[in-house]
Amino acid sequence: VGWDEQAKSSDQLYKKLEETVFTILNDFNDDISLFDSLLEDFESFYAEQQTRVTAVDTRTREAEENRARADMARTIVQQALNRRLNGRKLPFAVVRILQEGWRHVLYLACLKEGTESESWRQAVKVVDALIWSVMPPKDDAQWVDRLRSVAPKLSNSLRKGLVSVHF
Repeated sequence: VGWDEQAKSSDQLYKKLEETVFTILNDFNDDISLFDSLLEDFESFYAEQQTRVTAVDTRTREAEENRARADMARTIVQQALNRRLNGRKLPFAVVRILQEGWRHVLYLACLKEGTESESWRQAVKVVDALIWSVMPPKDDAQWVDRLRSVAPKLSNSLRKGLVSVHF
């Protein structure tokens, strides 16, 4: 059914059929055991071809599924960043770190372990902490004290995450 008459020269099935026919024409005399050996050879060839087709189908399906997962992860990451960045006036450096660097950390966490994972939650916490750290409330001494305790952890988390994505 799937045979393409135009592709005779590159079609493995056509070549095998042609080889079988020529073997019958050239080698057959009165010994019908030739047909048994050719049938066995053809069945082996066909089984091998089916295995190849199945493997190609499986790889194609897996590639499509992975592409869809990657697209979904990109969308989830962009939505998470947009929810946190939209409507805020943040320093350019912070926006750049988040959009150009930290988005890759979020993407890998989402893709590898999902949005319910601890690595995703921690990566999102870093985003929230970084935004919080550059938006001080007016005259709040507690904020300064909290920033002093959070800053080393935040800096360390940022460094580790950005190094892990080669940013």
